[in-house]
Amino acid sequence: MRDIRNWYKLLEGAGLVANDSGPAVAQGALSADVTWAPYYSAPKTILYVTGTLSPDVTGTYPFGGFYNGQPYFERSAGWFIWRHIGDAAWVLSESLGVYGADGWLNESTGPDESYIAYGAATGIAYGTLDEPIPYDYKGVIIGASESRIVSAAAAGFPAAAGSIEMLIRPTWNNADGLTHTFFDTYGGNNKVFSLVKGSDNLTKLTTNSTARGTTTFAWTAHETYHVVVNWGVNELWINGTLAHDFTDGGLGTGATTLYIGDRHTTANNAISASVYYFIARDVALTASEIATFKAFFEDQYLPA
Repeated sequence: MRDIRNWYKLLEGAGLVANDSGPAVAQGALSADVTWAPYYSAPKTILYVTGTLSPDVTGTYPFGGFYNGQPYFERSAGWFIWRHIGDAAWVLSESLGVYGADGWLNESTGPDESYIAYGAATGIAYGTLDEPIPYDYKGVIIGASESRIVSAAAAGFPAAAGSIEMLIRPTWNNADGLTHTFFDTYGGNNKVFSLVKGSDNLTKLTTNSTARGTTTFAWTAHETYHVVVNWGVNELWINGTLAHDFTDGGLGTGATTLYIGDRHTTANNAISASVYYFIARDVALTASEIATFKAFFEDQYLPA
């Protein structure tokens, strides 16, 4: 493999870091509702719920996946245990992500604690894990309300060619009818460079403020995606496969500011995802380089 250095990178290791080659640029700044994303090294576990409860929601809750970057547990007979980020509480409710009229709350850091009833529910629910969930924090959760990381990195993006690589876990499905902005540029000459899943459920690439085409990709909530955009040739690679080859075209006179997530302050266009890392390079990546980086970073960030 040729010698490739990261021109600029965000979300590596302990947090936001400056570039390790190329021109000096400012580090990124997090907006108010960007929070650190937990990485779970052993998430596939079971939560048992006991107690004298009405309605009776006792039973076995296997690991169901991730919601808001946190694991959730689902009983086969209905009811979920999930983490509400804003309220810093674990919720035992009938629907994933919805409190509902009746349920139980646990304001501890882990799901294996006592849950206090609310609404018409009665009794104390006790959650017990069959094994602990080891985790540490890598990457960030970029939420759903004008949420972003802002960086001066765009000022140095080469006009002709380069690449962006990121590892993400969205909280939405492709057919949700909403707009989700992976990244965008603006400021200075205001030449937009963006990757967006639109409200029409098409994934769109723009460079030099020129639409380069659209494609349909089945983005799925709580799945992890390794995404590479090679600008100039305008290729979109997802999980090591060329998902779409857009119309060629560079960045033109460019822009000064990079936004990971939503740059707008009125409409909600946020990525609404866990972003584990984001790297910009001054070269487009080959298929073999993409495969190598995908394997390396997934080994760093994803559960075994």
